[in-house]
Formats: sequence, structure tokens, C-alpha cells
Amino acid sequence: MSLGKLNSIPGVGTKTAAKLVEYFGSEEEALEAVENLDYHSLASSGIGTRPALNIVLAFYSQKLGVSPDDVLRTQEAKALYSEALETFKSKVSNPLSRERFDLFYPLPCAKLDAILDRIELSRQAVQLVKGLGEPVLSEADEALASVHPVPRSIKPRVDRTVIVESEDDYGRLKEMGVDGFCRLELLEGGESLRDHLESEEHVVLVLKRSIYDLEAEAEFVEVFHGAPSLNELVPELVTQVFTQNAKTVLALDALAKCLGKFPDVPAVNRIRSRIDADALGRILEALNELGTDPGSERGKEAARIERALGKVGNAIRESETEVNAEVERYLSTYEARVSGETIAELLREASAKSVSPERLMAVIPGEVLERIRGMVRQAERSLKERLSLDAAEAEWLEGIFPDSVSLPIEVSEEAADRLRMNLSKKLTWLRFKILSDAAKKLAPLVGAFREAVSSAFELDALLAIGKVGSSKGFAIPKIEPEAGVWFKDAANTRLSSSGSASSIQAVTYGIGSGSKLVGGAGERVVLLTGANSGGKTMLLSTVAQVAMLAQSGLPVQAAEAGVYPFDQIFFFSRPAGIKDAGAFESALRALVEVASTGRSKLVLVDEFEAATEPGAAAKVLASVIEMFAEQEKSLVVVVTHLAQQLLASVSVPLRVDGIEARGLDANYNLVVDRSPKINYLARSTPELIVERLLRKSKDPARRVYEKILEKVRSGR
Repeated sequence: MSLGKLNSIPGVGTKTAAKLVEYFGSEEEALEAVENLDYHSLASSGIGTRPALNIVLAFYSQKLGVSPDDVLRTQEAKALYSEALETFKSKVSNPLSRERFDLFYPLPCAKLDAILDRIELSRQAVQLVKGLGEPVLSEADEALASVHPVPRSIKPRVDRTVIVESEDDYGRLKEMGVDGFCRLELLEGGESLRDHLESEEHVVLVLKRSIYDLEAEAEFVEVFHGAPSLNELVPELVTQVFTQNAKTVLALDALAKCLGKFPDVPAVNRIRSRIDADALGRILEALNELGTDPGSERGKEAARIERALGKVGNAIRESETEVNAEVERYLSTYEARVSGETIAELLREASAKSVSPERLMAVIPGEVLERIRGMVRQAERSLKERLSLDAAEAEWLEGIFPDSVSLPIEVSEEAADRLRMNLSKKLTWLRFKILSDAAKKLAPLVGAFREAVSSAFELDALLAIGKVGSSKGFAIPKIEPEAGVWFKDAANTRLSSSGSASSIQAVTYGIGSGSKLVGGAGERVVLLTGANSGGKTMLLSTVAQVAMLAQSGLPVQAAEAGVYPFDQIFFFSRPAGIKDAGAFESALRALVEVASTGRSKLVLVDEFEAATEPGAAAKVLASVIEMFAEQEKSLVVVVTHLAQQLLASVSVPLRVDGIEARGLDANYNLVVDRSPKINYLARSTPELIVERLLRKSKDPARRVYEKILEKVRSGR
């Protein structure tokens, strides 16, 4: 299925489509993400995880022609399936992978090929996990757990001014949204470019004419003579994707290396091809240039300028202190016509402007003045070395120390500020160039990064399937050609998740074509009987979960299992609350609607009679059961305490199975064999209680219990 427009997907409105197009750069890229089921990238656009998953589910449902609600027809069925899926979700290494299992939902018979494809995927997953050693599996889990892509952040606002000389360019850049990221200014007629350059720290020029002496005026200014793209003017839009996800890139790189140790399994090979180790290596190289230890010459130069800026204040003070100390030492040892002490005093007066330069020059010997000027020049050289400035940058030191001689020798604050400004401008320009270089390298790799992230979560889900399927008590289900469900030594996922695995009784059961496993004759309508708390409802939900998981192509919790892919699965829980007309009407309407459809279905009903009076319920239920019995592709299991009445009321053959309780323990807990006996009406809890009281009683009470028990059994 190929998508033409985003708004052709249910749930994608104008605002959502606009966000996706803005994030991916084009509608085609956004549609590709949807078609790849990449809901993580969709969520990163800012729409959120659940809306992104809904978009992918809507597309996937359209593509398959089946939605999650088509097979699971009741809320109870959906809740049971959610419980079953939790078994798999709990095995992922990364919580962000959990939602991927929402794409595994039961499919009907018409989608048999898709079911078989999923079963093959599960088989490969089990093969994979069994073939991996624990060290490699742990290595993969660790890498997967570290994949945490950062959702799209707030738009970067950068301290940059883009100046254009053309009104057309100004309008075009404004339409592109450049002014949402930085300042955008139009150079009006008569305005001086130099004024802009001197007042702004970082300027980008977009010019169509060369009317400016850019070499003289535009040092550390980026100039575009063509039509720059938004990414060229704001490269942070590209680099931010990766700098915010640096840890995830490292994790993906580690995962790519780990995948090289995986066995040759088709499902893994497909994922491995989408986690591009070469692309990840190039991303890391580009990120390294944006880090604290760059390898490029431009990166090293920026690091040097940054260090110089960081210590310029201390370096100036140290040079100033040193030159003054050196002058003082020199003058303290100078002896001539004018003593050094006198010269020092005159220089201090010069500093305080108490003596004119003419008098100073007349009194102080020329050799002293020249010596001091030499010391000042040496101080400038010392400052250049302290700041590691190159020859061109050293020119910014001009005027940092005064030309006139005085004591103390003081740095010009104006010159110091100019030095800082020039260093800062150069650093900002270098960083822009580094960002631009990195953005050019990274822009073509955005898609590879997103694909690697999505594939990592796909691998996590695949490994989770393998971990579950290779666990003790799980198996890959078989798909049956005729309507039936069967399983050997099965358990309910609800019991497994409760932490009481050691006390779980495995259950073997079958209905329809699967009933031959337990000695049945292919019966499609079964009444399940037994004492309260004997496990009837749990068995009913186990039948449902085995069928649902098999139709989803996932491993089931059984030693063996087989399922026919039904078009619909219904689970009706025991009606709760007070018996009234409303509850009965709702329950009856639901059953009749189910019985009225001709599609293949698995119908599981738990104590329908709880909605109304038992006598009336038996007659109504008998009529509905007869309707189901006429449908060759339908299976029905009804948990009931009205088996006797139903058998007397129906005109079609029924099978009655019973979960037999061997009795009660001292605390009145049932002692039960959870696997049902076929063609057997199990004893009820009242009968068991009467039996227990009979065994413990003496005459005359014993004779009363005997009569009660006889009456109870006569009704069976």
C-alpha cells in the first residue's frame, strides 16, 4: 500500500500533518516514516508517542485490511489480550520498545499468510535467542537499553544576524522562517554595512551584488551570494538532532558492532542492514568535531581561541604586573646624572598627569625611555605567548599598553575590550564554520539515524519474543485447518505474572477439531462445569489467550498448541452486580448479535445465568446455543452451573466437561485437578460441602446429610 497524502491516514489532521512535514522536511519523508512503522521518529516531531502509534496503527490496519478491533470483539477479550502481551512487553530491554507489540494483534483466517509470516518471525526469534550466548545477549541488551532518542526540542534561537540587501531575499527568508531562529535585517539604502558589522557579534550576509569591499569590512562574516537554505543559515537545526542524541548514537554504534556477533537469521539480517555501521561511524566523526577534543584544524583553532578568551583577563593582569615589576627593578639599580629613584618618581607623576610629557622627555635619559619601551614591547610579546595568538591575532594587541611612558604601566581597557571582542567574533565565526561543516556531513545521515533507532526497537521486540518463546513452558503454536483450539500443559499468563509459578497446574484441553487431543469427538459447543473457584474462568481465559496469541503469530504458554484462525473472538465475563432486567437485556443482546453473524468465531461465555433467574437463563441460553451449533466455523464454551437444565432444553448434541474437585481441605479450599474431564458433569461446591459434613457427622445429623446428598446428586 502506498500513501499519497498524510491526511489520508485516519487521525491525521491539518496541524499534525504540518508538524510532521516541518520535522521531516517534506511530506514524502513523513510518509516514508509511516510506511516503515517508525512511530518513534513520528513521536519525535512533537506530536507525542500515543498519537504517533495511532497513526502507524491506522496505516498498518489500512495496509492489512484488518484493525485490532476486528478480531477482538469485546472489551473483556481486549483486556485479556493486553494481559497476554504484557508477558512480551516485560522482556524488552528498553521501555520505548514496549509499544511495538501493539502492532501484534490477532488476525483472521483471511490473513493466514500474514499469521504464518509472524509465526515464522517468532520461530526465528526463538532460534536467535537460543543460539546467542549469554555474554552477547547481555551486550545487546545493554546497548538497546541505552537507546533513548530525545524528542524534538524547542527551536534553537541563536545569537546571529542575517543581513540581506534585496527585498526579495528578505521576503523569501522570512517566509522560510529564518526570523524564528535569529535576527533578520534588510540593509536599507544609505545604511553603512560597517555599522552593522561593528555592532553585531555574528553576522551572515546574503548579497546579490558585490558593492561592498568585503575583504576590508567583513572579517569573520559568512557571505552567501546565492540563495542559502535554512540549514545553511541555521546549521544548528541539523546538528542539534545529533548533539542531543550523542549517547544514543554511541549506543547504536555499540549495537551495530554487537550485531556482527549474531547468527545468520533472516529477521536479524534485515535489521542489521538498517543499522548502518558506516553511517553511525560518520556521525560520530562529525560529532567529535563539535566536541571538546576536535581533530580538524578548524576545530583545534576554535579550541585555542576559546582557551585564550577564557584566560585573557588573567593573562593581561599577569603581563601588566610583570612589566611594572621589571621597570621597578631596572630603575632601582639605575645610576646616572638622574637617579633611578628620581626617574621613578617622575614617571609616577606622569601617570598622575602632574608632569608634562615635554619635561619628562627633557629630564629622563633617552636610554631609560628606550629601555622601558623595550620592556613594554616584551610584555606584549609575553601576552601573545600566554594567549597563544597567531601573527594576525597579535595585531589586536596594538595599543594594549600605552605609547607614553609612565608608572605604573597600565593596560588600556578599551584595547583589552577590543581584544576580547575580536577573539569572540573569531570564535563565533569558527564555530559557525564548524557547525556548517558538520551539518553538511550530518544532513544526509538523519534518515539513517532515524532508521537505526527504529530498527533497534524492532530488534528489542524480536529478542523479547525470543526470550519468551525460549522459556520453559512456551511453544510456537500450530495453525489448524479446521475450527478448533487445543493445548497441552498450558498456563494462563495472569498466573505466571503473579509470581506463583511453582504452584501453577498446567492444563490440557481441546475443543472443536482440537478436542481429539483429550478424547473428544470434535464437538464445537461445550458446557464447562465445576465447583466455584475450581478454575473454570481461568481455563476459559486460557483458551482465549492461546487463541489470541496464536492468531497474532506469537509464542503461547503451553508445551504444544494448535489454533484455527477465527474471524472473531468474543469473551463475555460473568455479569457483575444485582440481577435486573437491564443487565439481562444487555447480556442477551450481546449474545444474539454474536450468534446472528455468519463469520467464524470463538465465543467464550462465563456464567450467563448470573444476569437473571437461573430457570429463565437456561431456556434463553439453550436457544442461543442451538443457533451457534448450526455454524460450522464457530466454537462455543459456556461456563455454567445449569448444565442439567441446558441438556434438557437443547435439541442439539452438547459436550459437558467438568473440572473435578476431589474434595475440600480443612480450610474449605478446593482440592482440584485443573484439567477438565471430558464428557463429565463435575460436582458443585454445595455437593462437596455436604459430602464433607457427612463424613464428619454422626447420627441423627448424618441421616439428614445423606438425604440432602441424595437429592443434590439426583439433580445431576
